Amino acid sequence: MSLEQVSIRVDSRLLQVLDQIAHKKYKRRSDIIRDALVDYVEHDLEIREVKEIITNKFLEGIIDFDDFSRVVGIDTAEQIKIAKETLEESISRAKKDSKKNS
Repeated sequence: MSLEQVSIRVDSRLLQVLDQIAHKKYKRRSDIIRDALVDYVEHDLEIREVKEIITNKFLEGIIDFDDFSRVVGIDTAEQIKIAKETLEESISRAKKDSKKNS
């Protein structure tokens, strides 16, 4: 894996804390930043995975809307609820139309 260089600007106080952490851990500042970035991205991916699992459980009727909205947030939960209801209504209409045409 090749490493790319990234430049960022940080507050001087944060930089002092980073340097203290690096010194205590016998690491370079860039190693501390890289480790923190990797941890952040891994955490974000885990959260996305949990939200996807919870969404599937809501769509399957395993968990209720309140629990679902607590995990994914009310705005996202409402959007998914509306999409689910719209899809269910469309399927229901398609089945009725199919029976009429049979």
